[in-house]
Amino acid sequence: MNGNWKKELESIPLPSDLHSRSLLGIERAQAESVQRRRTRLAKPRPWVGALCILLLLFVGTAMLQPQVRAAIQKALQFVPGVGIVKTEEKPLKRLILKNSVTTQIGEGKITLSGVQIDDKMTFLILSGNQPSQRADQLELVDSSGVEFQIQRSTSTWSTAEWSASYWYNGKLDIHAGPAKIVLGESDKYEIPFTLVQAETVGSYEELGETVSMNGITITAVASREGENGRLSLLSQHPDDMRVADYGWYGIHNGKKLSVTDETGQPMQMKLIPGLFSPARDFHFRLGADANAAEKVYTLTIPEINMEVDDTVTIQVPTHSVDNLNIPFNLAGFPVTITRTERLTDKGPGLRLYLDLHFDPQASKSLHNFRIDARSHMARMNDQTGAIEYIEFSLENPDAKQMKLKLTNPQILVRGPWIFQLPATRYFQQR
Repeated sequence: MNGNWKKELESIPLPSDLHSRSLLGIERAQAESVQRRRTRLAKPRPWVGALCILLLLFVGTAMLQPQVRAAIQKALQFVPGVGIVKTEEKPLKRLILKNSVTTQIGEGKITLSGVQIDDKMTFLILSGNQPSQRADQLELVDSSGVEFQIQRSTSTWSTAEWSASYWYNGKLDIHAGPAKIVLGESDKYEIPFTLVQAETVGSYEELGETVSMNGITITAVASREGENGRLSLLSQHPDDMRVADYGWYGIHNGKKLSVTDETGQPMQMKLIPGLFSPARDFHFRLGADANAAEKVYTLTIPEINMEVDDTVTIQVPTHSVDNLNIPFNLAGFPVTITRTERLTDKGPGLRLYLDLHFDPQASKSLHNFRIDARSHMARMNDQTGAIEYIEFSLENPDAKQMKLKLTNPQILVRGPWIFQLPATRYFQQR
């Protein structure tokens, strides 16, 4: 994987709930994936200033013309299931999987949630509920019957579920239309799906309903998949921030994102399996009258969790000190270490009590962070979700002081972001 796509994919964090025995990071395959073709082979003058003024007037007038503005806008292409919007001046011809596909395999299921194919790479995301289904490679067969071997690159798994990505670096001669994935060795099984060309738009608003709150803009891409509505969330924010949770798991006081119908009845929601976090793709049951003209679904995101690129180094005592007052700032928020406690029952350790000055009325609140390169645990407030104390083992118990590097602060950003989604616009049966 090379270029911007590698950077984009590597920047997407893996979910925290699939951590047992996880293999993280994009790995280069042991050998380049081999394309297999079984069915075919493969000093200024006065007039100069006047001319410049006329030229500026012409350009300024032209900029007002819609066709000129459209020509200079960058094109956007959304890749469902992967959660990336490609921004390009000249968009590539890109094939995608528009709707997720779930196939019953024995007693388990496998979901193909994302596909992206262009001149630079091929990338697929699969998930299942039986770890034994996970394969080191798959065969991709397009509408012309040509088969391609693609190696697994990244995976996470637990005893109950797994997710994996499969990647080929370079161009494959794959066509739009019906396609399938073949998995397994002795017992082979197939997952049929359809490849379509990615639509090109000029703005996030063309992708879906878009709402801005407190410096964060969220777009809800809505569509229909069978009897379900599908919602995919995209965000625009400063480059030093990224969404850690759209509220699917709940952050503060148990507030979670929700979908209701026009009567206020909550819709049952189900997460679409995937590889990357945050959780951004989910289904909800539409119901028998989903095509009714008056049907409107409301998506509400009360608050989101943002992770910020910021680091601070502090020095703390390694023995117990009451009434301690060590202030510092992290991501622009004040933090105070109020006391330290030396721990001895489980080996030499240290507990730091913290005041994050959590304000439930503020538009943004710091509530979490990490200690760089050091294993630690944290106690969170049951109501606010903010850290109350952290503790860790001491590498040098005899030292009187030590340095700590605090990283990856997490900021609670309050909304709400509210999206009105008419069924006749987004969820019509096709």
